Amino acid sequence: MAATKRKPGKPKPIKHAGDGTMNKAELAYLKEVLELRDDIPGKIRYEEIRFLLSPGDKASGRKPIHFTPDFVVETEECFEIHEVKESLFSFKEDAKLKWKLMKEHYPCFKFILAIGKLKRDGGGWDLRAT
Repeated sequence: MAATKRKPGKPKPIKHAGDGTMNKAELAYLKEVLELRDDIPGKIRYEEIRFLLSPGDKASGRKPIHFTPDFVVETEECFEIHEVKESLFSFKEDAKLKWKLMKEHYPCFKFILAIGKLKRDGGGWDLRAT
């Protein structure tokens, strides 16, 4: 199969956090899990809320650390923070650290890590609630 060539001078499209574009794992999770739940009277927010985890320090050159969850869901009981990963392999070290910091800084939320299962294992989602 021949690779498609981009026109010279055209930049490669890049997905930026918060640009409103879901990847295929996030879209599948929305359709297969969130939209099927009947305990969500409120809005399902996609990358709309950004949390400050560390303010940073100009003197030392340390940048602030932010976390933008894939979904913030208002249920009848609480707010849930959902982070979607296509597989466990795509859950990188910096994302793991931010996830841990989120749980420490904002214990009032319910946290759900959704990891896609391989098709050969039946597909679906491994939901890890904390």
